[in-house]
Amino acid sequence: MSKTGVNIKDKKDKKEEIERHLYLLKYGDLDMKKHAVECLIKIGDEETKNNLFDLHENVKDSLTRGLAFWAISELSGKNGIEELFKIVKSEEQGELIKIGAVRSIGILNKKDTITILKEIALKNDSKSIRICAAYCLSRFADDDISEYFIEKLNSRNPFYRIHAAEALGEIKNAECIKQLTDLLRED
Repeated sequence: MSKTGVNIKDKKDKKEEIERHLYLLKYGDLDMKKHAVECLIKIGDEETKNNLFDLHENVKDSLTRGLAFWAISELSGKNGIEELFKIVKSEEQGELIKIGAVRSIGILNKKDTITILKEIALKNDSKSIRICAAYCLSRFADDDISEYFIEKLNSRNPFYRIHAAEALGEIKNAECIKQLTDLLRED
């Protein structure tokens, strides 16, 4: 029995299991992608890692690339979310790759996810990346997230205020809308 719950009798079965999870990672919906990448990490051998490298290099979908990169990082003994965050902060990476990294962070729902997404939503220079991070945060339905950005509306830093308003617009819960309309009435 493999770590993913599939009985692997020989190399052929293992290869088929890897191919099935790679296919789901490429073409599945969000839940399938997340499940597939977690299974690939559990298989965790060099062949899997090489397949993930190949996928990361050759697939155009930025989310799939980000998830593959996360898995590669985890298989290499690194914190995958931190590695994705480095991509977002990198000067060398293009905006689409950074957005894929942000989306991957948002899907993974790990311990550090919310803190990292808050920082991206507030401090990143790119409006597209900030909005992507805010959208990812909106999926968590956590009052602390709304409160965090509502608090930042009163920041001394004008950029934080602008970015917090953008994030609240993406979160779209009743309290966020109330805060934004109150803010508009004040100006």
